[in-house]
Amino acid sequence: MDNLLTQAKSLADALKFAFNTPTGIPINDLTTLKPPKTGGEDTNDLATAGTLVLEWTRLSDLLGDASYGQLAQKGEEYLLKPKQQVFPGLLGSNINVTDGNFVDSYGGWGGGDDSYYEYLIKMWVYDSKRFEKYKER
Repeated sequence: MDNLLTQAKSLADALKFAFNTPTGIPINDLTTLKPPKTGGEDTNDLATAGTLVLEWTRLSDLLGDASYGQLAQKGEEYLLKPKQQVFPGLLGSNINVTDGNFVDSYGGWGGGDDSYYEYLIKMWVYDSKRFEKYKER
């Protein structure tokens, strides 16, 4: 387990530059790791932005280092407290990583978007005390 955890930390350290946006919402298209470089897009889809939170939070818990979970949770706040909704409780499919606004109103329960809503439940099940707001969302 120690070797696997060491490798997970190494991978997270290599990928964490994706969260270096004004909102903390990660960029999806990472073109190179050395040097760290993104594809330059300014949007990410709901599923990608909303499903990293569990893995990064779990890594933080295993390492005893809150910084990994905090990276994903910072951007997640724009999804938990959205500036606009397609329908009450339903978000758009793509979000601007610079300002946290949704750039469309294509939200739905279909492939991709549904992953975000599934992770809300998974986060609450993972730790219902820390992530009560995920249940409410």
